[in-house]
Amino acid sequence: MMDEKLEIVISKIHKRNLKLWLIVLSGILILIAVSTALFYMEMFDSFPIVNPADADKIAMIIVFAIAIIIFFIKRSYLNINKVIEMAKKKTGQGNREILQALGDSNLNALLYSRSIDILSRISYSVWFLADLIVLVAFVLFILVPVLQNYLIYSFVGLYSLFINKPDRRMLIKLYDYIYE
Repeated sequence: MMDEKLEIVISKIHKRNLKLWLIVLSGILILIAVSTALFYMEMFDSFPIVNPADADKIAMIIVFAIAIIIFFIKRSYLNINKVIEMAKKKTGQGNREILQALGDSNLNALLYSRSIDILSRISYSVWFLADLIVLVAFVLFILVPVLQNYLIYSFVGLYSLFINKPDRRMLIKLYDYIYE
């Protein structure tokens, strides 16, 4: 069972991750809203810069590859066993707030703090890749101003971001797994 001090630290870490996630989400939503508004105000040239079919195929391949990478990362690295295995191999202290809440001398505390650090870094990379999907869609939209394709690829990026929202329960499950 977690003590109150550790619960507060976990809440802080979760809030920090959630803030970063919301910043990434806000940036994506602002980009989509501004570019859609500019499209309807006819600020983009109606003639495509490149061949629309070729650009769409290339963008689809890139978006599909990034989505597969996100799926692979989520499937391979965002499970408790893999995170703990990676934390055992990692050197360094991990998250200092967790170590202070649990006590520095405890080996499980060190493993848990490293696990939290690894879990956060993996989550950040998944959010970056979801953001990258939207940026690829935006570049396609600049080259070939077809709103439908832009919105489809943008929603793929948004969906990837939404399904990888920070989850406080994962931090608690990680603690339970290490300490039981």
